[in-house]
Amino acid sequence: MAYFEIESYAVHWDTQENTGTIQLNMINGEVHAIKQLTASTVHMLMDLLRNEKPLYFDTDRQSVHSHFEPIGENE
Repeated sequence: MAYFEIESYAVHWDTQENTGTIQLNMINGEVHAIKQLTASTVHMLMDLLRNEKPLYFDTDRQSVHSHFEPIGENE
């Protein structure tokens, strides 16, 4: 299992296919893309990417993760 910290991201929406792709740029310089996403999944991931830090990408499972945070930190 390889986890990499996400540094930045870009979003692409294909209007003909009605699917999205999110490109994740890792802090180590690697780039990964999550493809064929529904609109609701794109919105959910964008919310995480905009509002949580740090976030990590698991290259094996193609999943985005945060770490444990204290309850009630008033974000």
